[in-house]
Amino acid sequence: MKAAYLAAIGIFMAVSAGAQGLPGMDKLKKKAAAAVAESGGLAYTAAAAAFNKAVKDIPFANNSSELSLSDPKFSVEGVNLDDLMKKTVIPALVKALELAPADKQVTITGHASKKGTEEASGSFQGNIALSKARAEAVVKYLVANSSLKEERLKVVAAGSSAPLPDTDPAADKNCRVSIKMD
Repeated sequence: MKAAYLAAIGIFMAVSAGAQGLPGMDKLKKKAAAAVAESGGLAYTAAAAAFNKAVKDIPFANNSSELSLSDPKFSVEGVNLDDLMKKTVIPALVKALELAPADKQVTITGHASKKGTEEASGSFQGNIALSKARAEAVVKYLVANSSLKEERLKVVAAGSSAPLPDTDPAADKNCRVSIKMD
Protein backbone atom coordinates (compact mmCIF):
# COMPACT_ATOMS: atom_id res chain seq x y z
CA MET A 1 0.00 0.00 0.00
CA LYS A 2 2.79 2.44 0.86
CA ALA A 3 4.47 1.69 -2.49
CA ALA A 4 1.29 2.70 -4.33
CA TYR A 5 1.16 5.97 -2.46
CA LEU A 6 4.82 6.75 -3.10
CA ALA A 7 4.58 5.82 -6.78
CA ALA A 8 1.52 8.00 -7.32
CA ILE A 9 3.06 10.94 -5.48
CA GLY A 10 6.30 10.46 -7.43
CA ILE A 11 4.51 10.63 -10.78
CA PHE A 12 2.44 13.60 -9.71
CA MET A 13 5.39 15.58 -8.40
CA ALA A 14 7.61 14.76 -11.41
CA VAL A 15 4.93 15.76 -13.88
CA SER A 16 4.10 18.89 -11.90
CA ALA A 17 7.74 19.89 -12.05
CA GLY A 18 7.77 19.37 -15.83
CA ALA A 19 10.05 16.36 -15.57
CA GLN A 20 8.45 14.16 -18.23
CA GLY A 21 11.72 13.68 -20.11
CA LEU A 22 13.93 12.85 -17.13
CA PRO A 23 15.68 9.49 -17.02
CA GLY A 24 13.79 7.03 -14.89
CA MET A 25 10.29 8.41 -15.60
CA ASP A 26 9.33 5.32 -17.58
CA LYS A 27 10.46 3.10 -14.72
CA LEU A 28 8.45 5.24 -12.28
CA LYS A 29 5.35 4.99 -14.51
CA LYS A 30 5.68 1.19 -14.62
CA LYS A 31 6.05 1.05 -10.83
CA ALA A 32 2.94 3.18 -10.42
CA ALA A 33 0.94 0.97 -12.81
CA ALA A 34 1.97 -2.14 -10.88
CA ALA A 35 1.17 -0.46 -7.57
CA VAL A 36 -2.27 0.55 -8.85
CA ALA A 37 -3.01 -3.05 -9.82
CA GLU A 38 -1.95 -4.21 -6.33
CA SER A 39 -3.60 -1.51 -4.28
CA GLY A 40 -7.11 -1.37 -5.70
CA GLY A 41 -7.05 2.36 -6.37
CA LEU A 42 -4.92 3.64 -3.50
CA ALA A 43 -2.48 5.16 -6.01
CA TYR A 44 -5.28 7.16 -7.61
CA THR A 45 -6.49 8.32 -4.21
CA ALA A 46 -2.99 9.50 -3.36
CA ALA A 47 -2.52 11.20 -6.73
CA ALA A 48 -5.91 12.92 -6.43
CA ALA A 49 -5.10 14.15 -2.91
CA ALA A 50 -1.73 15.50 -4.06
CA PHE A 51 -3.32 17.17 -7.09
CA ASN A 52 -6.08 18.79 -5.02
CA LYS A 53 -3.54 20.15 -2.55
CA ALA A 54 -1.09 21.45 -5.17
CA VAL A 55 -3.28 22.97 -7.90
CA LYS A 56 -4.25 26.60 -7.34
CA ASP A 57 -7.49 28.28 -8.40
CA ILE A 58 -7.63 29.92 -11.82
CA PRO A 59 -8.43 33.65 -11.50
CA PHE A 60 -10.95 35.52 -13.66
CA ALA A 61 -11.75 39.19 -14.06
CA ASN A 62 -14.88 40.45 -12.35
CA ASN A 63 -17.98 39.88 -14.51
CA SER A 64 -15.97 37.95 -17.13
CA SER A 65 -15.83 34.33 -18.24
CA GLU A 66 -12.80 34.84 -20.50
CA LEU A 67 -9.52 33.14 -19.58
CA SER A 68 -6.82 35.82 -19.40
CA LEU A 69 -4.04 33.49 -20.52
CA SER A 70 -1.13 35.92 -20.80
CA ASP A 71 -2.26 38.89 -18.70
CA PRO A 72 0.18 39.17 -15.75
CA LYS A 73 -2.66 40.54 -13.61
CA PHE A 74 -4.20 37.04 -13.67
CA SER A 75 -1.03 34.98 -13.17
CA VAL A 76 -0.80 32.34 -10.46
CA GLU A 77 2.28 32.67 -8.28
CA GLY A 78 4.01 34.62 -11.07
CA VAL A 79 3.22 32.11 -13.85
CA ASN A 80 0.88 33.13 -16.67
CA LEU A 81 -2.22 30.96 -16.99
CA ASP A 82 -1.30 29.50 -20.39
CA ASP A 83 2.04 28.18 -19.08
CA LEU A 84 0.49 27.04 -15.81
CA MET A 85 -2.23 25.08 -17.62
CA LYS A 86 0.01 23.55 -20.31
CA LYS A 87 3.07 22.77 -18.19
CA THR A 88 1.54 21.84 -14.85
CA VAL A 89 -2.23 21.39 -14.66
CA ILE A 90 -2.81 19.43 -17.88
CA PRO A 91 0.10 16.97 -17.47
CA ALA A 92 -0.85 16.34 -13.83
CA LEU A 93 -4.52 15.79 -14.73
CA VAL A 94 -3.66 13.42 -17.57
CA LYS A 95 -1.35 11.36 -15.33
CA ALA A 96 -3.79 11.26 -12.42
CA LEU A 97 -6.65 10.19 -14.70
CA GLU A 98 -4.47 7.39 -16.08
CA LEU A 99 -4.44 6.01 -12.52
CA ALA A 100 -8.15 6.63 -12.03
CA PRO A 101 -10.97 4.14 -12.36
CA ALA A 102 -13.09 4.90 -15.46
CA ASP A 103 -15.94 6.35 -13.39
CA LYS A 104 -13.81 9.05 -11.73
CA GLN A 105 -14.20 12.64 -12.90
CA VAL A 106 -12.49 15.95 -12.43
CA THR A 107 -14.79 18.65 -11.04
CA ILE A 108 -14.35 22.08 -12.58
CA THR A 109 -16.19 24.55 -10.33
CA GLY A 110 -16.84 28.13 -11.34
CA HIS A 111 -17.13 30.75 -8.61
CA ALA A 112 -18.22 34.40 -8.49
CA SER A 113 -17.94 37.25 -6.03
CA LYS A 114 -20.99 38.50 -4.14
CA LYS A 115 -21.21 41.45 -6.53
CA GLY A 116 -24.51 41.24 -8.36
CA THR A 117 -27.28 38.68 -7.87
CA GLU A 118 -27.22 34.92 -8.20
CA GLU A 119 -29.88 34.99 -10.93
CA ALA A 120 -29.96 37.20 -14.04
CA SER A 121 -31.10 40.76 -13.46
CA GLY A 122 -31.23 43.45 -16.14
CA SER A 123 -28.07 43.27 -18.26
CA PHE A 124 -26.24 41.16 -15.63
CA GLN A 125 -26.29 37.44 -16.46
CA GLY A 126 -26.23 36.43 -12.80
CA ASN A 127 -23.54 34.78 -10.69
CA ILE A 128 -24.78 31.24 -11.35
CA ALA A 129 -24.60 31.65 -15.15
CA LEU A 130 -21.29 33.54 -14.89
CA SER A 131 -19.67 30.87 -12.73
CA LYS A 132 -20.91 28.15 -15.10
CA ALA A 133 -19.48 30.03 -18.08
CA ARG A 134 -16.11 30.30 -16.28
CA ALA A 135 -16.02 26.55 -15.59
CA GLU A 136 -17.01 25.82 -19.20
CA ALA A 137 -14.21 28.10 -20.47
CA VAL A 138 -11.68 26.06 -18.47
CA VAL A 139 -13.14 22.76 -19.73
CA LYS A 140 -12.97 24.03 -23.31
CA TYR A 141 -9.33 25.03 -22.82
CA LEU A 142 -8.38 21.69 -21.21
CA VAL A 143 -10.02 19.63 -23.96
CA ALA A 144 -8.55 21.76 -26.77
CA ASN A 145 -5.01 21.58 -25.37
CA SER A 146 -4.77 17.98 -24.17
CA SER A 147 -5.90 14.39 -24.59
CA LEU A 148 -8.51 14.88 -21.84
CA LYS A 149 -12.07 13.89 -22.75
CA GLU A 150 -14.94 16.21 -21.90
CA GLU A 151 -16.94 13.38 -20.31
CA ARG A 152 -14.26 13.09 -17.59
CA LEU A 153 -14.72 16.78 -16.69
CA LYS A 154 -17.77 17.77 -14.64
CA VAL A 155 -18.87 21.43 -14.65
CA VAL A 156 -20.31 22.88 -11.43
CA ALA A 157 -21.66 26.43 -11.07
CA ALA A 158 -21.24 27.59 -7.47
CA GLY A 159 -22.16 31.22 -8.04
CA SER A 160 -21.12 33.23 -4.98
CA SER A 161 -21.98 30.44 -2.50
CA ALA A 162 -18.38 29.45 -1.70
CA PRO A 163 -16.18 32.51 -1.13
CA LEU A 164 -12.55 31.98 -0.22
CA PRO A 165 -11.95 31.72 3.55
CA ASP A 166 -10.98 34.97 5.25
CA THR A 167 -11.89 36.97 2.12
CA ASP A 168 -14.62 39.56 1.64
CA PRO A 169 -17.36 37.72 -0.32
CA ALA A 170 -17.50 40.69 -2.75
CA ALA A 171 -13.73 40.62 -3.41
CA ASP A 172 -12.52 39.96 -6.95
CA LYS A 173 -10.37 37.08 -5.59
CA ASN A 174 -13.61 35.06 -5.51
CA CYS A 175 -13.89 35.30 -9.32
CA ARG A 176 -12.19 31.97 -9.99
CA VAL A 177 -12.38 28.36 -11.10
CA SER A 178 -11.22 25.47 -8.95
CA ILE A 179 -10.19 22.08 -10.32
CA LYS A 180 -10.57 19.06 -8.04
CA MET A 181 -10.10 15.34 -8.56
CA ASP A 182 -13.12 13.36 -7.25
